[in-house]
Amino acid sequence: MVGWIAPVPEAELRPWAAEVALPAALAGLGVGLWPSAHRRRAAELDTRLGSGDRLATAWAYRAANQTVVRLQRRDAIARLSNRSPSLDLKWRPARAELWALGATALIAAVLLVIPSPQQAVLDRQAAEQLAVEEASQRLESLRQEVVNVNSLTPEQSRQLDELLQQAQAELKRTRTQQEATAVLARTQDQLSQTLGDPNANLRDEALAAMSETLAAEPRTQALGDALQREDAQAASDALKEIAAQADQLSDVERQALSRALQRAANVGRSDPRSATALRDAAQAIAGSRSADAALSTADTALRDAIQASQAQAALNATAQRLRDLQTQLASGASLRPDAPQALRGQPGSQGGESLAAGTPVAVDAGGRGQLRDPSDSPGNGAGTGASGLGGRGQTSPVGQAAENVFVPGRVGNGPTDQDLVDQPFTVRGAPRPYRDVLSQYAQTTRDYVERPDISPAVRDLVKQYFQELEEGQ
Repeated sequence: MVGWIAPVPEAELRPWAAEVALPAALAGLGVGLWPSAHRRRAAELDTRLGSGDRLATAWAYRAANQTVVRLQRRDAIARLSNRSPSLDLKWRPARAELWALGATALIAAVLLVIPSPQQAVLDRQAAEQLAVEEASQRLESLRQEVVNVNSLTPEQSRQLDELLQQAQAELKRTRTQQEATAVLARTQDQLSQTLGDPNANLRDEALAAMSETLAAEPRTQALGDALQREDAQAASDALKEIAAQADQLSDVERQALSRALQRAANVGRSDPRSATALRDAAQAIAGSRSADAALSTADTALRDAIQASQAQAALNATAQRLRDLQTQLASGASLRPDAPQALRGQPGSQGGESLAAGTPVAVDAGGRGQLRDPSDSPGNGAGTGASGLGGRGQTSPVGQAAENVFVPGRVGNGPTDQDLVDQPFTVRGAPRPYRDVLSQYAQTTRDYVERPDISPAVRDLVKQYFQELEEGQ
């Protein structure tokens, strides 16, 4: 009965029920075995045998010798001798006892046969607990991977290890997905605040600019390629090669090499240490004096910059994996390593990273992959996935208007990434203001997220998003 009222598993209730039932059973057994007084027993037998208080009177005057008393005792004994205990003293429960026994049996049968209304709550709690345990296992696997990354310094590895261990300990104390999601979000914030480098973007931009500038000069091309690949050893070898050839160059070649290093220092001012080292090396080469010391200083500065950039990349990757784990946990997707990634293709996950970075997608390729308005196809709700974007082989009418859409990308370090910035693709159909279709999109999305397999957190987030859009019109 407690399990029907409160969401408590039966496995936890059984020991508690045994502890409660055992004292009650012992108390009832004690009451039943406790001897009754002879006077009370005689009165009960008078009632059951219908002897008219003869037994109670005989017991009450058992020590008297009056004639009337002796005759009364003789009469009671004579009546008892004519009765049979096996026939006259059968147990006949009272009507109240029969009703209580029947009600107890009925309640027990109902509790045993009909499923508990709290079973759905227990199943959801068990699923959340399992998801939290899987998240803890994933976090432990992530910790073992990232603390041994070569690009991290020993101090960064130690701090990251402590941070992930603390998050794992907090996950073991949580029981719901909401609490576990909050733990992962807090871990991301602590990772950014504790180990994040506020100048990381400036340093990366400086390395990218210096690599592009140095690659334009033949004598510094190897150094530029090494900086582009963030290969510290290759950059060190390139600087050693420059130092070895510096004394053998003509004045014109030394001036050209000096200008290349100076331009790299100018465009790399976001990293002051590397820019200063390259500027000193440029001045040393231009002054026709030994540049070994200046180039050695530049080697150390560039090596440290590459090391810091790679360490920050590793930390960003760790934060991204924590973010993916948090998203999967909030959506209710399986966290087992062998399970398919339910979030593949979403921004922030590994499957959708290229789309988030602005990589162009062939939306219109021979009638496949066309974007369709949900209002054009009744019954098709939001969230149909990639197969719903034209996987049925439908083609657009010939001569239909088209709109060029630009997807902004992130400027990368290499020529391949540079070619993917601001690349257009074509979406067939006349452009329509989003206000004209917002209500249709909102309704189809709400219908979709009402499915039982959609996480409540995702459902509330989607509803809040479209509500804010409708309020902002």
